[in-house]
Amino acid sequence: MYEVLRVCLVIAIAAFPIAVRHQLEALNWWYVSPFLALTGILAVVEFLYDREKVKTSKKELDDARNALDETKHRMEHLRERGLSMAHLMGKLLPTMLRIEKTIEGVHDQVEENDEAKRRDKATPAEIRQFVRVAIDLSDQVILDLLKAVAEEVRAYWAKPADSVNSNLMVAHRVKECEPAEMARLKGLPGLKGREFLEFRRGPESYEHLLELTHWGTPDPAVPSLVLPVEGPDSGDVSSDGWREHLIPGAPTALALQTDVVVDDTIGIEKDFPSKLDQHVKDSIVKYFHGKAVRSFMCMVILDGALPIGVLNIEATWPQICGPLGKETSNLTKSIDHYRFCLLQLISGQRRLEKLVA
Repeated sequence: MYEVLRVCLVIAIAAFPIAVRHQLEALNWWYVSPFLALTGILAVVEFLYDREKVKTSKKELDDARNALDETKHRMEHLRERGLSMAHLMGKLLPTMLRIEKTIEGVHDQVEENDEAKRRDKATPAEIRQFVRVAIDLSDQVILDLLKAVAEEVRAYWAKPADSVNSNLMVAHRVKECEPAEMARLKGLPGLKGREFLEFRRGPESYEHLLELTHWGTPDPAVPSLVLPVEGPDSGDVSSDGWREHLIPGAPTALALQTDVVVDDTIGIEKDFPSKLDQHVKDSIVKYFHGKAVRSFMCMVILDGALPIGVLNIEATWPQICGPLGKETSNLTKSIDHYRFCLLQLISGQRRLEKLVA
């Protein structure tokens, strides 16, 4: 505004003496006083213009400093990420090697120098023990990965400690569940009290069941949990409307095979699909009531075209991916390698479990 005003005043002051030169030379007060007034106004405008420029320059300098600090933070974050990944890969690779050795030949784990335990003489109990050791080892690496991904998101946003947590949910395809496995899942929260089952529907009518199996940092408020997941093959849902029965978050990510972000758990009602039972909606609102988590992102884990799990990352502030999800792509890319590592470990564990099935 001041820039336009000062230009107009300069033009007026320059033209004024030309237009009333004789009156000014005669020192006619009616012409001299407006000229002096214009000159004074110009001085005031120049002062205000200079002050605005200084303020603008200071703001630009502060913005530049903030951008530089942000760049330094991101560079430090990348450096720390490289170090953390080197550490995690140092754990992952030996673990995967152990899994592969167990899968390729569990008998090789038997001491060869013991004549009573030749390779072809390993007992079922010994095989179960070898498999259990390998699974326990991979479980520990999964926990390390979950802690690392939470720390990475926290560092990305420069948030305080304990403001981010993560967990892993593994998918059970209902049609492939053995009776004993289905009975175990039915006894866990989420299914046991029918909190997340729609009216008159049993777990068998869904396509998948998502079981929360690992926490980066254990959350006493959230025990083992199972969520039902719709799909095109769900028994009680029409083929064209199953998406309208999906529970927001991890079930939606698994069913649609895409990453999902919930910006604010306080207003999670806006994420409800239209046909989801009111009973389930009420259970979801109740589940998040009083909990520290305010937003979360769900990263689906795919084995080829087969969804086998979901990595959930929870934050204690709204909009974990920034306003309007502007940082979703950058944040996902920065932690995508953890998804790959978890894929290898989950796949390896499932192959191990088949050895003793």
